[in-house]
Amino acid sequence: PGIVTHIEAWSGDAAVEEGATVLPGDVLIRGSIRMDPPQWSENPVQWMPVRAMGQVEGRTWRTLTASIPLTAEVKTYTGEEERRWSVTILGQRRDFLQNSGITLDRYDKISNTWSLTLPGGTALPFSLCRETYRGYETAALPLNSAAAQTMLEERLLEKLEELLGETGREVSHSFSAGERDGLLVVTLTAECEEELGRFLPAAP
Repeated sequence: PGIVTHIEAWSGDAAVEEGATVLPGDVLIRGSIRMDPPQWSENPVQWMPVRAMGQVEGRTWRTLTASIPLTAEVKTYTGEEERRWSVTILGQRRDFLQNSGITLDRYDKISNTWSLTLPGGTALPFSLCRETYRGYETAALPLNSAAAQTMLEERLLEKLEELLGETGREVSHSFSAGERDGLLVVTLTAECEEELGRFLPAAP
């Protein structure tokens, strides 16, 4: 939807005028050309079907919204660690203490593998692996709302530029922000100039 600022029918007949307000689905350029009969003729007006082509520029208003939680789960390591060792010989892995499970509730897994290589550079079919499990806890910490708002505003402007593509441009924009249900909600309202029309094949 928008207000037509310029219309140029290359092929077909303009269906709207500059200054008209148009909505999605409105025909902007008809796929036909009016052919009036000769003067003083009683023949009816005829229409010749053509492929509608042209350019319809207009002023539009877009509203985009983004949100982010006001708190974030931050990971803190507790200092607890557990290790597991294994060897791989000829492609077959063998675990040490394979019947013992990990007792930590939450953990990160870090793997280190060492392979044996002869002085000439030939690798032996043997490797040793150590898996370290580091326990951690999480806590909800508040975000820097100013930094979060700036990030969302930048993302919204990037999205607007993507939507406008190469044929549109932003005229002006404004932001509004607020908190709702534990979220920081940022809304971008932009006035733009862009191509309003798209080609739609005629129904068979």
